[in-house]
Amino acid sequence: MRFLRVLLFALCILITAVSHAQLGRVKVDTRTGVPGPKVEKFAGREAWIRVRIQKDTKALKIGGRGQVRVGPDESMKGRVPEQTWDLPIEVTRVNKEFYIKSKRRGKVKWALPALMMQVGNERVLKLGDREYPHRLVLDGKNVSAFDVINHVPLEEYLPGVLARELYPDWDVKAFEAQAVAARSYALWEMTLKTGRKFDLESSTASQAYIGKTKASKPLTAVKNTRGMVLSWEGRIVPAFYSASHGGVTNDASVALLGKTPLIKPLMGKNVGDWGKVGAKVYSWGPQKRNRQMLSKRIAAYAKRRGHQASQLTEIRRVVVTKKSKQGRPIEFGIVDRNGKMYLLPCEWFRNACNYSDGRSIPKLARKDIVKSSFLTVTIKGNEVIFNGRGYGHGVGMSQWGAQGMALKGYTFQQILSNYYAGAAIAKLY
Repeated sequence: MRFLRVLLFALCILITAVSHAQLGRVKVDTRTGVPGPKVEKFAGREAWIRVRIQKDTKALKIGGRGQVRVGPDESMKGRVPEQTWDLPIEVTRVNKEFYIKSKRRGKVKWALPALMMQVGNERVLKLGDREYPHRLVLDGKNVSAFDVINHVPLEEYLPGVLARELYPDWDVKAFEAQAVAARSYALWEMTLKTGRKFDLESSTASQAYIGKTKASKPLTAVKNTRGMVLSWEGRIVPAFYSASHGGVTNDASVALLGKTPLIKPLMGKNVGDWGKVGAKVYSWGPQKRNRQMLSKRIAAYAKRRGHQASQLTEIRRVVVTKKSKQGRPIEFGIVDRNGKMYLLPCEWFRNACNYSDGRSIPKLARKDIVKSSFLTVTIKGNEVIFNGRGYGHGVGMSQWGAQGMALKGYTFQQILSNYYAGAAIAKLY
């Protein structure tokens, strides 16, 4: 009897220890996310997109040929008259006021919260070596800085996305698939109610965008797919994509945690080995990291996210605690030298491994970035060794996979059907 009591007591201690060892599990976000807009909302008309191309700018040189119309943005249109300036000009912001300077007119003050720069349909505004059509809005964020936002029709925006997202020697059918996905994604982001004065970033935070391009394949692909979007049950699909998926797509509810709707086209599935044409990102490793520095990165990222892994000491072991039916990791457990296991969703873990604060935790070289959460981790001595498949979050279309399918003669419709199962193609205009 005494032995039984001792055994039960020991089991209670063990259960308590195990329950305390697993810390910080982030529940799968079961919210429906933000659904795509109804197809009918954009039917029969081409939308204008607002793309933030610079953030917290203090001074801006705007080049180009001819003249630019300068005035208030839409919020104050009509209250202050427009002026016409010869290009080039330089814009600064001091004490909540804009100053425009040119050789002919000198420096002129504009006491406005935002400015709009406009040129005619066939002309562009040059920022460095990039050209932007139609309009630039300079949105004064604070006393001395402003954001630069390009207002552009959707079909003129898309070639500048494709020229940045894909390699110029790729098959035009891959460009066409990318055009439909990028158009669908842009219209979804456009409908998010964020209170921002822009719809998308010009970086991979949304879709990479370089402004106006003369590259033939992006222009041809956008023309050939004009107005086409992916749809599901009458709504535009938030058509996420990334460079390579390693043959298996990630479920949006796992990778993006409640950001997107739980719909069939965004669920994980086996999509074939088409991405092997991009061998360096289809599978990669071994990639080696210093154990102490990696521990510090993960703890700092967790602190930023308000996660208990901010208490992480030195990593002793990393295990996959949950997997999808297709074998992709859903959750990682990080065990530290105190025996505590901290649980992180797959994409949180990848982002934590790549985290930098720009100060005590330096930015990683591109070759050292953990490319995907579709990976395994081993520890040998002071090294943490990663081996993995794919590059990016793994949701939706694989860009390298699209190229692989295109090289085998598949159409853009067939490519999209493989990566967004069940989605239809709707033509808006």
